[in-house]
Amino acid sequence: MFDTVNKKIDKTLDYLSKLFGLDMHYFAKNGFWVLFAQGIISLSAFAVIITLTRLLPPETFGEYRFVLSLLPLLAIFTLPGMAPALTRAVARGAEPNLWHIACTKIRFGLLGTLASLLLALYYFHKGNSNLAYIFVAISIFIPFYETFLIYSPYLKGKMNFKTPSIYEAVSRIVQAVALIITALITRSTIALIVVFLVSQIFTQFFMFLKTILHTTAKLSDKPATKHAEDDVEKYGKKLFWMNLIGSISGPIDKFLVWHFLGAKMLAFYIVVLTIPLTISRGIAPLTNLALPKLS
Repeated sequence: MFDTVNKKIDKTLDYLSKLFGLDMHYFAKNGFWVLFAQGIISLSAFAVIITLTRLLPPETFGEYRFVLSLLPLLAIFTLPGMAPALTRAVARGAEPNLWHIACTKIRFGLLGTLASLLLALYYFHKGNSNLAYIFVAISIFIPFYETFLIYSPYLKGKMNFKTPSIYEAVSRIVQAVALIITALITRSTIALIVVFLVSQIFTQFFMFLKTILHTTAKLSDKPATKHAEDDVEKYGKKLFWMNLIGSISGPIDKFLVWHFLGAKMLAFYIVVLTIPLTISRGIAPLTNLALPKLS
């Protein structure tokens, strides 16, 4: 019975491949893992939001979400554009040194540390010592924010979507559990932010090391491609400038709600946006399947 079903699926995929001129077997196989990971990530996010909105006062939850909305903006200095650049390079047969790329991201991420400290000074000046201390704490972690996630674009460049999907799902589950436990113990915004960052950085670093050890074992007789890291860095810097306006405009709505309506209204705003944002983010990762093929 299962053989008959599999044959019919294969025939259908073959027909669609000829019809659209695409490898539908590739999209069907890898699309499953991408959607699986996104489903886990979405469920984890829902669990965290439901728990935090029930346990935290609206003002605390709004402050927490306001700070999270600024994290991608501060982390833009870690050159997130290097992710698609890395996928592109690996898909073309290059073997960049992941340690070198991670160190480059950390080095540029120090600019994010400076920006975070400037924000801390601003809030000290405004008399909001809580936010000031939060941004001082963030300044320590920001160079490492999603820096070690480069294992994901590296593996996807090799058209391996299963492993990074499982890794990312596990990472989000660990982060969600850590946040829920923290919220049960304390109502401190700074504690929640630190746990958010530490749990994410720790799990991503573990997956990063695992990927490097596995890759080193496979490439023991094949050295890293010469100058591949330079090409990834150069391409990543170009994407940084191209995506700069979008990165700046991303958190503007939260920033305006925070400053004009306050933390409580921002909390309601975030909850209202949760469902439509989850749906849009659930579909978006499927576009990543095309990059290795196009490269």
